[in-house]
Amino acid sequence: MAVAGTEDAMWPGEDMARALIERRRTLPVRDVLLVHPGAGHFMRPPVVPTTVDRNADLVSGGTPQANALAQAQTWASMTHFLRERLDTGGTSV
Repeated sequence: MAVAGTEDAMWPGEDMARALIERRRTLPVRDVLLVHPGAGHFMRPPVVPTTVDRNADLVSGGTPQANALAQAQTWASMTHFLRERLDTGGTSV
């Protein structure tokens, strides 16, 4: 699974995520690419505030609204992705 925001202020996250998925096309895997319009670099759990877009060393980019939506969508997609691929046939994980 690759996740990127279109307004990543750290590096070209969308281009990098698309390139990663493209390189893996020859493998027998089911990759997922999530690209979030208007979102920045940080994709945290959806309970983390999105109004702070930087720390001492990093700048995320994106708008608070786009980042909040991206965090919620990424969290839901990621948990589905992991459940699907880590299915243990009914045993607890």
